[in-house]
Amino acid sequence: MYSAALLSLLTSSFGCMVYIPLRRVQRDVPEKEFIGENKFVGPVYLGVVKIGENTLETVFDTTNPNIWAISSTCKSGICLDRRFTNYDIEKSPPASSGDELFVYKEDRNSIKAHISRDVLQIGKLQITGQAFGEVTKLFGPAFQERLFDCVFGLGGKAPFKNTTPFLDNISSLQHFNRNVVGIWLPNPEHSLEGELVLGGVDTKKLAQTPFFIPTRRPGHWSATITAILYGEHTLVNNDRVAVFSTAAYLISAPEDDSRHIHKILGFWKEKNLYRIECSKVEDLKSITFNIGGEQIELKPREYTFVQKNECFSGIVASRGNPSDEKTWSFGTLFMQSYYTIFNADASTLGFARSF
Repeated sequence: MYSAALLSLLTSSFGCMVYIPLRRVQRDVPEKEFIGENKFVGPVYLGVVKIGENTLETVFDTTNPNIWAISSTCKSGICLDRRFTNYDIEKSPPASSGDELFVYKEDRNSIKAHISRDVLQIGKLQITGQAFGEVTKLFGPAFQERLFDCVFGLGGKAPFKNTTPFLDNISSLQHFNRNVVGIWLPNPEHSLEGELVLGGVDTKKLAQTPFFIPTRRPGHWSATITAILYGEHTLVNNDRVAVFSTAAYLISAPEDDSRHIHKILGFWKEKNLYRIECSKVEDLKSITFNIGGEQIELKPREYTFVQKNECFSGIVASRGNPSDEKTWSFGTLFMQSYYTIFNADASTLGFARSF
């Protein structure tokens, strides 16, 4: 529901908020690489984070509770690209490195790392002894071409053993009046610069008062979809899970849902994407998602994208993970239309059309 009062609370800590500029890094991706949630595949938005004395180009990930940085000891081919910065613990005398190893797997990608602790600086915020994964090996299609040095988790589930997720950490340390994250990603035709806000919302970026919906459970940035409509036509009328990911680009859907929707819309399959003649995009109708009791509309230009002068659907099929059978993941393509608010205090998600 719409709540100007709640918006006032979110912005009451204006002076305490931290603003992190984001820049869009584009690369064309073969259609075969668009599978599942597709983290780190396609355009990504990067901000700067400092760990110890290392300044790192960073992707922020709302579906991941962990922070990890590529280590100077990593020997995987992608780690040796001298155009990028690897975390070097020797530059940080106060840092500590543990022997505890972990393996993180998602889709076809995996990393190996050990847990280290160092001073973390993001914007004007500084945290001493922040735990993060110091990555020694990377595997998978997401790491075929390096675009970043660090992944910064803003989720709240299953962190590294004996560590605390970042949002829980800053809440316990009371760095902000409000434990809220705001994401603004403008249409790339207008700007390639976005913004992440810690501690509140940048109201100058809102074209309307945001509405808020409950998350399915605390620490998980997901909500319940009760229906999906195409104009007046019901595409899906059984409950689905909506996940909102700043590390993914497209909107991934259960494979059956994706096949059914694109058949009705008139797209044809081309490898792992669905394509349509660009001249027909304007004839498409809006898709409306009923999520958490609210209606979120995407216009045709908002759920399609152009690559090499060809037009594709921004909806891609999830495959290979049984948990994806009822899950829709909304990536940064979606957030180019809606300012997205992650409210850890109230366990809610907020949305507003953005400028």
